[in-house]
Amino acid sequence: MIYSQARRRIRSGDVLAWRGQGRISDFIRRVTGGDYSHVALAWWCRDHLYVIQSQGGDETGIFRLSKRVREGDIDWLTTGITWTPALEAHALDLLDKDYSYLACAAVGLGLTPPRGGQVCSLLCADVLDHAGLKLARRGMTPEALVQDLLALGHERVTLLPA
Repeated sequence: MIYSQARRRIRSGDVLAWRGQGRISDFIRRVTGGDYSHVALAWWCRDHLYVIQSQGGDETGIFRLSKRVREGDIDWLTTGITWTPALEAHALDLLDKDYSYLACAAVGLGLTPPRGGQVCSLLCADVLDHAGLKLARRGMTPEALVQDLLALGHERVTLLPA
């Protein structure tokens, strides 16, 4: 679906899943055996659609989704959660946690990540869990998060540029 058509249907708390094309993305997909290398949460604020994400380097934080839409690169998954001020505060508070490469390695290997470790899929799973949507936490890779949502009957749509 063309991003400009999908934009108003995307809700705060929906999941965005990337099939990145770089070396790190390729490595993540190879290790996890999936199609996805990154996930984040959609967030509406003041009529702008943002992404809340945890990522290595200086990439943890918030950015406008429109700046990152490339053909076939992002899938949007509905979650059906109710986005409340308390849930928003919880999601934004999670941005204070440092990204953990150790947690990334544990998740990629299907192990329980160290307590307090933050990676993209754990941030999303934490917020969804806080909203009452129960997902598996052990080995919560981007691919596992997408597959859990699909297994629960949530819709997946590929976002295409205008």
